[in-house]
Amino acid sequence: MGIGLHEFFARHRPWSQLDNILTRLPQESHYKAALAADDELAELVDLNRKGTADIPLEGYGRLAATLDDIRDEIRMLRTDQANLTPGLPTKAKFKPVPRPRTAVERRAERIRDQQLSSLEKRLMGEP
Repeated sequence: MGIGLHEFFARHRPWSQLDNILTRLPQESHYKAALAADDELAELVDLNRKGTADIPLEGYGRLAATLDDIRDEIRMLRTDQANLTPGLPTKAKFKPVPRPRTAVERRAERIRDQQLSSLEKRLMGEP
């Protein structure tokens, strides 16, 4: 029929087989989306490690990411074109398409915000 979790707990199958199955799941699967949104797992992940920030969330797979990249490229071209047009009083700024954020990205942002807040307090002479 299929493979059940009880087979791993009963030691009929090796745990490495389950790990192999889980790593081969598609990026937009519920399992990988849950991993990407797990704040506790983000606490354990090394923020300096490459490749952890691009974990897609549920329903946000490679196709959606590619389409967002294309939208960003079009927006960038439009921004460049607007900035090259003579006579415009203000320069247009590039705004990327919003994307889902992983727990690791949220944690990195919290740490960055805490560091900026601490620096601001020191500069303002607050305790």
